[in-house]
Parts: sequence; C-alpha cells; structure tokens
Amino acid sequence: MESIRSLNAALQFRIAGAQNRLLLVASPARPSDALFIASNLAAVTADSGRRVLWVDADLRKRRRAVPHGAAGGERGLSDLLAGNAKESDVIQRGVLPNLDFIGAGQHAPGSDHIAASVSFCERLGRLGQSHYDLVVVSAAPVLEAAETLGFAAHAGAILLVARSGKTRLDDLGEAARRLAHAGATVTAVSVIESDRQYGWSLSSRPSIQRPAGA
Repeated sequence: MESIRSLNAALQFRIAGAQNRLLLVASPARPSDALFIASNLAAVTADSGRRVLWVDADLRKRRRAVPHGAAGGERGLSDLLAGNAKESDVIQRGVLPNLDFIGAGQHAPGSDHIAASVSFCERLGRLGQSHYDLVVVSAAPVLEAAETLGFAAHAGAILLVARSGKTRLDDLGEAARRLAHAGATVTAVSVIESDRQYGWSLSSRPSIQRPAGA
C-alpha cells in the first residue's frame, strides 16, 4: 500500500497543474488491473481527507461486485449516458469516508455512448472542480474501447496500468500510441507484480519497470 500512497502523492502534484482534477486509469487489455489500481488510489486519497469521486467507466463489464462495498449492479454511468438517470440518481455517497462512487450501471452500452462519454467526461471535470478534490475514472481497456480514448482526451492526468508477466510490451506501447493520437499524454505507468506488490514511474513515454515493493 505504501507504493500506492507514493504514487498518489506524485499524481496529485501533476494533477495540481492540469486542466482539471480528472484522473483516468486504464490498462491496454486487462480491465481488472485498472479497477484494482483505481479503487486503491481512490481509497488512499479519500483516507488522506480529500473528497473523491470514483467512477467505474468500463461499460462492457457492468460489474455487480466492486471493491469497498460499493454496489456495482445499481443504476450508474450507462444509465446516465442513456438519459435514464440524473447525476443525483447514480452517485453512491459515502461508500468510504470522503469517497463517493458511480458504477457502470444497468443500461446496455450502444454506439451513442462514445459521444455521450466525451460530454460526460467534460461534466466530470467540472464536477471535480466544484465538489471533489479528485475524480478517479477506471476505464475500459485502451485497445478495446473507443470511448476510453474519448475520456482520455479530456482527463487532467492518465495512469496506464500493466501487470508483470501478463501485459505485453507491444500492447503497452500501442496503448500509449493510441492515447497520444487522441491528444492525450500518459502521466505515469503503474506495474502490478501481484495483488500486494506494485510500483510506478512517472513518464511521458511509458516503459515497464520492476515494482519498488509493497
């Protein structure tokens, strides 16, 4: 957990000078890795006394079970994008002290979600400026979901997540290339060695490095 705390401190420094307080967390091809890091970052930031909104934006998964006791099967982001709910309907408040949550939702995703996701990302940025110190978005894999690129173009910071022994260097490089083509720059790379050990590096040209320890 100490690596997450030091990563959080470094990211907060970068976000302080960014266009907004929106942090996008994504992996090239493994959605559970992004969820794992995003949920821990959100919890650590909230534990430090900052107000945090964590959003599960992987609309393809629509998980029923998510970390920290949040309810993944409730109405959420996909319902909001489809116009079936308002922000006040989908924000689960106080899943942890200082931590609110928006799940992926119940509505089946469609092609209209890509444009709507970009619009909602802009709204999230404004929400972060007015109500939260940080908005953490765990997104669908970069190489599989076009809407993740839309989110990335409007994020204040981007954390790309890899898993040692699982993530291919070619995939990591291709994910960074697609993000750059969408007008986004990777702020940092986090490498998961195991579910208790992970490391990170700040970089505009990501590369996998061995984690520094738990």
